[in-house]
Amino acid sequence: MTAFNIIKSLTRRGNVVVGSGCYAAAIGSNDPNNIIKIGNSITDPWLDYYHLVIKLNQGNPHVPKVKYFMCDAEHNYYICIMERLENEGWNPVVELCKDYTTRMITREEFVNIAKLHSEAIPCANTLANILDKIHNHTEVFEREYTNEFDVDSRLLDMHAGNFMYRDGVVVVTDPWCENDMSDLVDVSDWVDRSLYKTTSTSW
Repeated sequence: MTAFNIIKSLTRRGNVVVGSGCYAAAIGSNDPNNIIKIGNSITDPWLDYYHLVIKLNQGNPHVPKVKYFMCDAEHNYYICIMERLENEGWNPVVELCKDYTTRMITREEFVNIAKLHSEAIPCANTLANILDKIHNHTEVFEREYTNEFDVDSRLLDMHAGNFMYRDGVVVVTDPWCENDMSDLVDVSDWVDRSLYKTTSTSW
């Protein structure tokens, strides 16, 4: 069994692909409040994010709420059932989070600027705590320095697609990618080639 076989099986049952990226696809669940994330590689740094941050901070509103998780190392895939979130695209909150995570601004500056985005960031220190953990576990902060690090180092990958929202509150869903992904079978490309993919703004 592989991730692609599981994705095919679920879509044949009527589940819809609502989003996909380099490492994983998000499949609609029978529960409209959840999605099924299926990852095609156990080298996906999201697994680090799950174990180092998400799992340990389920009470923090700025990480996804996970209902079920399993990883099959032998067959190189993982499955996670998590809450369904909304994608609002690029906005200043994304850049603010990246600026703080890369230490372009101080925590005090972050907290003050966050007051301008109180709906997305109701408590700036709570979000800053998550961004601090991401900072502490990031190995490569800028793509221009990738040649100086191992291929499997965690590269900061903060863009609009990796931030989603729960009732307007920002959630950091996937802050890292591998330093070198040249050998990766891109799940989004496979989905586009192999499956009918619907366009959605949530997963």
